[in-house]
Amino acid sequence: MSKQYSLGIDLGTSNSALTVATLADGQLNDLAVLQAVGPNTVEERSGLPSNVYIAAPDEFPADAFNLPGFESSGSRIVGAFARQHGAQVPDRLVASAKSWLCSTQIDHRQPILPWQSTSVTDKLSPFDASRLYLEHLAYGFTAAGQAASSDWSVENTNVIL
Repeated sequence: MSKQYSLGIDLGTSNSALTVATLADGQLNDLAVLQAVGPNTVEERSGLPSNVYIAAPDEFPADAFNLPGFESSGSRIVGAFARQHGAQVPDRLVASAKSWLCSTQIDHRQPILPWQSTSVTDKLSPFDASRLYLEHLAYGFTAAGQAASSDWSVENTNVIL
């Protein structure tokens, strides 16, 4: 099957975004990303804050941040809620993970984030935090396609990161 779409992913240090292009006519569509904005509350937002909040055990009910059709990441919450709530509890917030990927002073696969946190025992590596962002963006692409009754799929889409 030939590719019918091109998906542009801006994996940003602060925010990430998606744009899909129809290759036949060059039409561009910026995609909203479905994400948790509070416990049991999801919304589409124009971008995905590149943040992960690592919840404390029993801080929230186990299913408080499940997204429709997306396997929960458990205590790791990505996006708008992570940024908002993490501002109140910065010791549990992973931010700027992408910038750590460029550092020659660390092993990018070692769990070091949140940096210098004393309350998180199950830390993330910069690689794993970036993977969580990309997984969430892939989910956002699929959810946007379903909402638009589109035939977008990874199989018929070029992905440009």
